[in-house]
Formats: sequence, structure tokens, C-alpha cells
Amino acid sequence: MTLRQFLRWWGGQLRSLLPAGLSGDTVAGRTVTLSIDQAHVEVLAPGAHDGTAVSVEEASLMQLGGRVDAVTLNIGPRDYLVRQLTLPRLALSNLAETVGYQIQKLLPFNRDQVIYACGTSDTPAPDGQVAIWLAAIPKRTLRPPLDALDIALPDNPIKLREPPTAGQPLQFSWRLARQDSRMAYVQRGLWLGLAATWVLAIALLVHDQQREYDALIATHDALRSEAVDVGQLRERLDLAQAQFDAIVQRRRDAVSALGLLGELTETLDDETWLVNLELQGADLSLQGVSATPAALIETLEDSELLSDVRFEAAITQAGREAGSRFNISAKATPTAAGAMP
Repeated sequence: MTLRQFLRWWGGQLRSLLPAGLSGDTVAGRTVTLSIDQAHVEVLAPGAHDGTAVSVEEASLMQLGGRVDAVTLNIGPRDYLVRQLTLPRLALSNLAETVGYQIQKLLPFNRDQVIYACGTSDTPAPDGQVAIWLAAIPKRTLRPPLDALDIALPDNPIKLREPPTAGQPLQFSWRLARQDSRMAYVQRGLWLGLAATWVLAIALLVHDQQREYDALIATHDALRSEAVDVGQLRERLDLAQAQFDAIVQRRRDAVSALGLLGELTETLDDETWLVNLELQGADLSLQGVSATPAALIETLEDSELLSDVRFEAAITQAGREAGSRFNISAKATPTAAGAMP
């Protein structure tokens, strides 16, 4: 998740907690529009910035499932099927059910695998028969984007006045059952409570670790300065020393920027200076200017604190400055922590 997506999601969460009068969201009917054309899906949702369409992934961060009243689908001409058939006029009394039984004969899907609409057509038909049109959309086309937005599929049959013209998209809408607002507030409160509990637990853990570390340091100093009877205090002193050493060892296992900086100061000659130093975990990146950049690789590899030293870019002339610019990367070893107090 990018920072932009996170901020948009977080803003939506905060806005959803405000009363309608404060948030400005007083429109009773909020509709999300999905445009599907084969694998390409765009979403026009309430709250989308600038009123422009966004991807399903971005729209899912807005948690639309409980915040919209209706859904409109625009289905590309290659994602739906239209068929013509004739039925006895008696079938008009229960047309949708009758057509549903015919789907498996007309399409490579059964009734449970499609969302469909049907109606009478003006096409001539034999006596006692009536011409019927059938428009069907495979559920496998609709399910992924709707599931991502936490929106249920519509029930069969959908409402469609007439079949779409050849080569034109199929468009239809349906309303969603509104979630009980009280239950929504309860769920939102539970989630916020859980998040607050995790934050508090982490804060307490960090505080306790720091307090434990400070207490061990104080115990260690007190035992060394105030011990009178070594025989009686030896066991306590050894225990405190072991705990202290364990904490110090954990710190030594980490790479120290101060240790690396001191090592580089002693290793690099007076004709080399650094413009930038970046340390991310064990990955070290150096940029600077040197009169002898070609010799830097061998010089840095001699250090016990560095390994896998190599140029990340070609050496370039520094312009009017004396020397050449270099860009070197290396791996820093945990022994660099030895310089830390």
C-alpha cells in the first residue's frame, strides 16, 4: 500500500465517524458505478477525489460496502450475451422463471452461473408463440470486483427494459440493503478499541523494556560500587551482569552508524571526502569525491566492518572540483556496533 492510498483510506475512516451534518455527506442516495470491459475495471465511488474513476484496489480501501445505497454496472459488449428465443404465450405469466429454465439450452452456462434479464420482443413469432430476448452476464465477470468492494451480487432476474444494442455496453442498477447503523457503529467502535489496545500494549512494552534496561544498569553500577561482602553479593552481581551483557550483546548485533563513520574517517585518505552516507539495515551507500576513486574498493574491503564493496555507478568527473565522483555500495557487519557507548 502506498502512502497516498493509506492517507486516502485513513481520511475515509475518519470522515465516516463524523455525523452527516459535519462531514457534508447529506446526500441520501449514494451510488457506486463500476465499468467492466473484459479485464479492465474502473470504479466511480462516493468520496473519490476529483470525481474521477479509480481502480478496484483503491476503491476497496474506501470500504464502500456499508456506505452506498445503490450500484450501477456498465458491462462492455464482450462481457455479456444476448439471445433470442420463442415461448408459448402462456409463459408470459411467469416469464423470468420460464426463461431461467431455458438458459442452459441457450448459453454455455447454467442458471446459477449468470445474472440475467429478459423481456418480450417485437420480432414476429408463430401463432401461439411470443418472441423473447435474453441478456446474461457470467457471475465470474462480476464476482471479483464486487467481492473486493464487499458488495453482494444482485438477485435474478435483474431489471432491464430492453436488450442493449449490438456493440453497446449493458447498463443496469440495483439498490443495496442498508446495514443497521447501530450495528455499524458498534463494529467500528470494536475495531477502534482493538487498534487502541494494540497501540497501548506496544507503548507499554517499549516503556517496560526501557525501564528494565535502566534498572539493570543501575543495579550493575550499585553492585560494583557498594558491594562489601563479595561472598553474599556474588550471585546477585553475576545475575545482573549476565542480564546486562545480554542487552549489550543485542545492541552489538546491530549495525552502528557511529562506528561506521569513525571507521570511514580513519580509512579514507585526505583526498577523499563524502557527500552522502546512507545506512539502511546492513546496506551502506556512499557518495563522494576522490582523487583516486579506483583505489577505494580495495581500501574499503580491507575494513573488518565492510564487505561486498562495489561501484553502483560509473565514476564521473567532478567538474571544476578536484577529483572524480563515485557511488559505492557495501554491506556493513554488526561488529560496527562496537563503537557505540
